[in-house]
Amino acid sequence: MKNNGRLGLTTGRQIVYDRGNGLCEGGGGLKRRWIGFFCAAALLLSGCGLIPKEEPLQQAPVINTQVEETFEFAYVERGDVVKSARINCTYMPARSESYRFGAGGETLDEIYVQVGDSVKEGQLLAQLNVTAYEAALSDVERAKTRLQLQVAHLEEWRQVALSRAEDDEERDDINEDYDLRRQGLDDQLYLLSLRQEEYEYQLSRRQIRAGLDGTVTYVRSVNEGYVSSTYETIVTVADSATSTFQASTEYWDLLRPGDACTVTVGKVEYSATVASAADLGLPESEATSKGRKNVYWVLDEVTFELEDGDRGSVTLILEEADDVLKLPKGAVGKVNGQSAVYYLDENGIKRYKLVVTGVTNGPEVEIVEGVTEGEAVIVN
Repeated sequence: MKNNGRLGLTTGRQIVYDRGNGLCEGGGGLKRRWIGFFCAAALLLSGCGLIPKEEPLQQAPVINTQVEETFEFAYVERGDVVKSARINCTYMPARSESYRFGAGGETLDEIYVQVGDSVKEGQLLAQLNVTAYEAALSDVERAKTRLQLQVAHLEEWRQVALSRAEDDEERDDINEDYDLRRQGLDDQLYLLSLRQEEYEYQLSRRQIRAGLDGTVTYVRSVNEGYVSSTYETIVTVADSATSTFQASTEYWDLLRPGDACTVTVGKVEYSATVASAADLGLPESEATSKGRKNVYWVLDEVTFELEDGDRGSVTLILEEADDVLKLPKGAVGKVNGQSAVYYLDENGIKRYKLVVTGVTNGPEVEIVEGVTEGEAVIVN
């Protein structure tokens, strides 16, 4: 018997195996019973919780992959661009002298000067109580004057006596006598001179005199009854005409003698003039291996606020451009080795264009060509 693709076994009931649907009875009855069985089992198991419920799918977060780029802008301005160099310098009076008393433990008589006074070499600046030494010197000087007169008269008398002598023997006797008398006077003068030197030395220890022409830059403040000390400076005199600032710099060839400049010390500015080493009587220095040489500035006016070693600075203009277009240095970049600026076009797209630059200082750049005043460009 043909089964047309189906395998059939005859045992009183026809059991048919369908390749597509599995076992069937009587052409479909068995199939329906198996389907019903599985449906009932599924309902029973789901009711008992043996088959887990399907959880709902979670939605993935939305990721925005488009990042908005922000820019900082600078605007082309008109103004001055100055390129400069700062030169550090040191205050150095060419000559300065400080004075103190040579005798300690004695009462001050008077200080005769104050800061700012101009003094001459040898001028009395201050002294202790020197009354006794001045009186002693006065006595010695009077005694010397009397002796010097006696010597002069003695020589006159010698000549008179010699003119009256009748022979050589008498003249020899006269000269011998007068020589002895002259020797006695000379010995007294010598002793008085030694005493005078001692009194003058003691007086000098108690007096302060200027050792140079200059300006008083310091006077010690003392109270009444001040007692001297050999360790305390009383007066300082500086030769202010040659007080200088000195620096070693690679810009020495740009600083010509006679050029005016400003020296800044702290927040105070001083007018000064460039001077050569020869102007100050100093030896000319040679350039160092780094190309540095000494330069000097002389203050135009006397000041009493500075001390030897005080630090200052001079600003030297290297280049300057007045009333030009300029941008911050961070707004100018390089494209293929050429200066350029970046900007946003009318569609908001970042673009660049080449520019020509001029004077550049620390924070600013002169723009000679390529931009207009007020134009916005991108920084960095």
